[in-house]
Amino acid sequence: MNRDNVYTTATIRSGELAAAEACGLDAKQLMQRAAQACVQKLQQVCPAPARILVLCGPGNNGGDAWFVARYAQQAHYQVTVVAAQPKSELAKQAAAAWREADGRVIDLAETLSVNEVDWVVDGLLGNGVSREVSGHYRRWIETLNQSAVPVLSIDIPSGLDSDSGQPQGLAVRARDTVTMIAWKPGLLTGEAVDYVGHLTLADLDVGRAFEQQQSRLGHILTDAIAERLLQVSGTDSAVHPNKVSQQNVHKGTFGHIVIVGGGPGMAGAAILAGQAALRSGAGKVSVLCHPDSRAIIAQAQPELMVESFAEGRHRLEQANVVAVGPGLGFKPENAWAHDTWREVMSHCVERNVPMVIDADGLNWLAHADQCSQPLPQHTVLTPHPAEAARLLGCSAAVIQNDRVQAIQQLVENFSATVVLKGAGTLVAAPQQSLWFCRRGSSALATAGTGDVLTGVIATLLVGRTPVEAAAAAVWLHARAGEIAALDGERGTLASDLLPIIRQLRNAPNY
Repeated sequence: MNRDNVYTTATIRSGELAAAEACGLDAKQLMQRAAQACVQKLQQVCPAPARILVLCGPGNNGGDAWFVARYAQQAHYQVTVVAAQPKSELAKQAAAAWREADGRVIDLAETLSVNEVDWVVDGLLGNGVSREVSGHYRRWIETLNQSAVPVLSIDIPSGLDSDSGQPQGLAVRARDTVTMIAWKPGLLTGEAVDYVGHLTLADLDVGRAFEQQQSRLGHILTDAIAERLLQVSGTDSAVHPNKVSQQNVHKGTFGHIVIVGGGPGMAGAAILAGQAALRSGAGKVSVLCHPDSRAIIAQAQPELMVESFAEGRHRLEQANVVAVGPGLGFKPENAWAHDTWREVMSHCVERNVPMVIDADGLNWLAHADQCSQPLPQHTVLTPHPAEAARLLGCSAAVIQNDRVQAIQQLVENFSATVVLKGAGTLVAAPQQSLWFCRRGSSALATAGTGDVLTGVIATLLVGRTPVEAAAAAVWLHARAGEIAALDGERGTLASDLLPIIRQLRNAPNY
């Protein structure tokens, strides 16, 4: 089984019972296995005889919780159950098993302090939330979130949409989540990262059968996959971690990246993109900028070849990859930025030059309604939610409410590889499944880190497909953020990532 595949909630709901039956299990036995997986996690995080409060909702998620209570009691935990009236047939059977064992039940409508228990098991709502949480469920979720008592959520934190990762008004902030059968997208992107805590996948020994029967939405960008993508490909690198280094090489072997940006007052963005391209392995990097920024950029990094766009436009003919946007500037009256962007786009489209379009490059793309004109075949767009919203003509809130749908729409509209930045970064390309990046740190939430990512993608695009380059770069960037954060997440600078990126390019398991 590939434990890295991601499936929509609808796919899991429609396919889990068939997978169980293929393995000789019925629905009740599958529910019991889910409960056993949760108790195993409890035993890891808080050994018996700890005091456990189990919250049981009315549906099958509550059914899982009823069985958790029973098995936890058998494992010598001190168990208290607070429950809604079970409505699904399976939940009724699970509740009966608890009551037959003389288990006490407190009605969900009652008020109970959670501060006298060691852990809470959340089986209130599961993945069936389709509207804003209200009533007793809302009160209990508020109580849990205001308490310091750790929570283990069954399948998904109650209140969290299992496809979008958005809380439906509010959601449980879990310490641990044990999800069943397969990964759901709502666990991996958007606001979900602040709610799910430590994630564990329990395939209940039916995962292989499920995988054989169902089509995936995407897969997790694991360390192993990223490390493979970072190995030698085409002319990208002459160094392979498992082979003798090639010596008969020159700067052209490693690709020529041309970065277009650095408008007045925004030279720093072009500097960071250029430095990142160099540190991630480019052999030669040219920066074409506004005349006012030329001296600033040249003094910041002598290894960059810096010219005004008017002087250096011939560099576009030499480029293996063009990255446009970092610090370019975007105002309708900014003639230099507009004319520069149009010339770069025209050149790259006409000659099919691989491109990375970021920042103000994306804003000009949205302003020009460029989706009616095909982009170069090897193009990567790297919007954050606000830029994605401009490209799709909606609000950033709409993007965040369904990041998966948003990136799929961007891919369809522009026929390009897209990186949707933010917590749980997504990578998608035409006719390919999604990549979900679980790496990263809040240290990356600072000015300039997007410019660094642009430089890395541009370098890796030499000799790789756009989706391979984008996925590898996203992982490299996210991992660098994690390592930088070891010295403290606050105060991290985008430039702090640069030496780490170099280390990771030479040893991905650094």
